[in-house]
Amino acid sequence: MKRGMLHWADENPEYYQSMLSKIPLRRLGELESDIGRVAVFLASEDSDYITGQTIMVDGGSIKLR
Repeated sequence: MKRGMLHWADENPEYYQSMLSKIPLRRLGELESDIGRVAVFLASEDSDYITGQTIMVDGGSIKLR
């Protein structure tokens, strides 16, 4: 049984495709491989010099607004 976004996409294919067309990468972000990697980076010493930033993990869709 599909759950969450996969179920929603199956039930609303036109709206789902419309939503994807507004994301330059033409896909939704994956929790572990896209969003999780940013969280791990921010929690690591590699990000020690970063302060007060908003990091958009949105496939580029913010640029189209």
